Amino acid sequence: MRIPQTLTALLPLLALAAATMATTTAGAEPIIRRVGPAQSVAPTADAKSKAKADTQVLYSTITSNVAMYKADAGLSIAGDSATDPLQNAAVPFTPALDANLTKMVLPVALSAGNRSTLNVVVYADANGVPGAPLFTWTDVTPFDWKTEKGAIYPCCSYVQVTTAEAIALTAGMQYWVGTVTTAGSDVSAIWLNNANGTTGGYATYGTSGSWTKTASATLPALSVYGVAR
Repeated sequence: MRIPQTLTALLPLLALAAATMATTTAGAEPIIRRVGPAQSVAPTADAKSKAKADTQVLYSTITSNVAMYKADAGLSIAGDSATDPLQNAAVPFTPALDANLTKMVLPVALSAGNRSTLNVVVYADANGVPGAPLFTWTDVTPFDWKTEKGAIYPCCSYVQVTTAEAIALTAGMQYWVGTVTTAGSDVSAIWLNNANGTTGGYATYGTSGSWTKTASATLPALSVYGVAR
């Protein structure tokens, strides 16, 4: 099992981004790039209108008064053909109300490999680890540090996945959001940590072939949105 760590390979890229930040006009709008799955479901006009009016935050490790994520640390995500050892990761969340999930935001940065070999999955809980998959977004595209143009703080690129399908969540029940590589994937990525210090237990899936719950540590950045039922 691979332990989350600061990726030293990102440091030169962070230095480049910091230099870019120094030339950014004060007060300029942050550069935000939303990237998501090729196979997300396009909502109807009525669904868009309702989502805009009723969508609520069901869970989040992201707050508006700090940077969206820590740019130099997070959970390693690596496919079974990557240079790094195989590792997928999942974060638990428990909604406070009955809702249909509509959107999730999570910063997953590409380090190397084929960027279209990642899935984002919502799982039911199975005795404290991810269980049956409830919904999967395929071909999710992480953003690439090497092509970032804006400052790291406070702006953020991130992955956003959406759906108009009814992914029903029950208040008080635990679910999991996983970043999962496909078979044969050579991708190496990092799911960046939240910037406000939120901690908890997460799960990893590696060469053991099963999900393993970890001790409490800093959680990756994640926001889950939904419409109350």
